[in-house]
Amino acid sequence: MWQQYFRDRWRLFLIFAVCFIIFLTVFLLYRLEKEAFCYACLLCAVFLGALFLADVVSFVKKHRKLQSLREEIGFTLENLPHETKVEGKDYQELLFLLMEEKNRQSFVYETERKEMEDYFTLWAHQMKLPIAAMKLVLETDRKPDVKVLKSELFKIEQYAQNVLVFFRMKSPYTDYVFREVFVDDLIRQAVRRFSGEFIRKKIRLDFQETEQKIFTDEKWVVFVLEQILSNAIKYSGEKGEIRIYAQDEGEIVVQDNGVGIDEVDLERIFEKGFTGLNGRMEKQASGLGLYLCKNILKNLSCDIKIESKKGKGTKVHLFLGQRKIGGGKADFLQK
Repeated sequence: MWQQYFRDRWRLFLIFAVCFIIFLTVFLLYRLEKEAFCYACLLCAVFLGALFLADVVSFVKKHRKLQSLREEIGFTLENLPHETKVEGKDYQELLFLLMEEKNRQSFVYETERKEMEDYFTLWAHQMKLPIAAMKLVLETDRKPDVKVLKSELFKIEQYAQNVLVFFRMKSPYTDYVFREVFVDDLIRQAVRRFSGEFIRKKIRLDFQETEQKIFTDEKWVVFVLEQILSNAIKYSGEKGEIRIYAQDEGEIVVQDNGVGIDEVDLERIFEKGFTGLNGRMEKQASGLGLYLCKNILKNLSCDIKIESKKGKGTKVHLFLGQRKIGGGKADFLQK
């Protein structure tokens, strides 16, 4: 401890030595009386000795306080010794700022970890349902219905795709490839993926070609369309109808005549984990589909709006930005 003290104060001792040499030089040059020189040195020694003693006491207290804090696991910065020097205060202020940033990052990490834990808990329960349904069909039926098995397998594929999208959206390394694409081609890709579900539930599809192009990332827009179609099929009854058409420039509408959404749920449908009345009745809803859609479209500089009435169906408006094929209107491209 004392070696550290003298290493920290060597400049101060050097100043004392220089001052003494100056005193001695002046005494010799001016041939002053010895009594005057000794008296001045004595006064300086008493004064500097008092300062030295006070500094030693302060140093020892701070050192012991810091040593005791090292042995404690959960000490806070408020427990640090009070600092009177400007440099020490600056260091303590910097420590406070670093601690605040550390706490903020810890909170963000813990929040994301909790979200991930909640999602995987729900995802595991979701995966169990179609697996259990397939197992039941295979165990009870000598000739299992292939359509039922394919339907349950399709659900598993969807859940697996959703978890991959969830991770990619959270990742800072998610890449977007923007290029000009036909809206109708994207819609056909999404519809083709659900062709088996359309046939199984005998749902009529009314697809009116939009004849539009958009400048966007094809993969992510197709995923959004698939999520919207998935909800439309899920909440449409047997022999329902789904319409897809362009309502305005850059606006694609997916409309169904299913159960609709309760008015009190409309304001919260884009919240993560919110399932609403329909989701609770369905028991397989994760509350993440529309949340993912909203965030993906936001990243693509697009938007989504939903209109619905209980028992009268739902309209989903996708604002993608477009230009007419061969038209004379100005292009609208996302930034």
